[in-house]
Amino acid sequence: MKKQYVIVMLAIGCLSLFNVHADIKIKNETELFNRIDGRDSSNKEWEIKTQQFLETKDYAFVLGGHITRGYNDNVETKDNWDLNAKVEARVIEDLAVVGFLKREVDKNANDLVTWDLEVFGKYFFIHSSQNKFFTEIGLKLTKKSFESGESENYSKLKIKFEIEKEITDKVFFKAVNDNFIGLNANEDWEMALEPSLNFKLSKNNTLRFGYFHKYKKDNNPLVNNNNYGFILGLILKH
Repeated sequence: MKKQYVIVMLAIGCLSLFNVHADIKIKNETELFNRIDGRDSSNKEWEIKTQQFLETKDYAFVLGGHITRGYNDNVETKDNWDLNAKVEARVIEDLAVVGFLKREVDKNANDLVTWDLEVFGKYFFIHSSQNKFFTEIGLKLTKKSFESGESENYSKLKIKFEIEKEITDKVFFKAVNDNFIGLNANEDWEMALEPSLNFKLSKNNTLRFGYFHKYKKDNNPLVNNNNYGFILGLILKH
């Protein structure tokens, strides 16, 4: 399954590069986050996320990754990282098609390696320098490889909404809603909501105060289906 993922992403990437024209923009974005569990303040997560963008008028290629560490009373509870790539091609003014590939390694869970492939459409309802509102709808394919050598495959419908609203020239509101709906009878349904207030410290640096809520439909009584808390983040752009 890994080979299919790689082939699909390379094909999309090559098509984009062959059609690239002038005015290439290269930029980098690094995000530093601290998440605090709303039920237990001693349960904290630290995350570093980075993305490298290469953009033209009609195409965008993004390489990214993250490292997350979680602690509860100084005892490590989470240790994972990922590498990912995304290719976005604009079809018309407000519509694009996107391919996204991610490889995630989780050292504190039974899922040793997770591969995700997403193919979806992205449509902007509002797209200006002050305000943005878009949705993403498509398919997500997942392969999980366990330490035992066994693996599982999943397919889910992806529906995402994201909005940015400028309040003043230094403050803006942002909200992200991710939904993944299982396409098989035994699949789970997942929802994540993250509203935040963002303060521009300078042209390239932003301070974020946010709230997150994650819900997962699962019949296992040992699984916590609700997870919520608060976010303090710093976004650095270059």
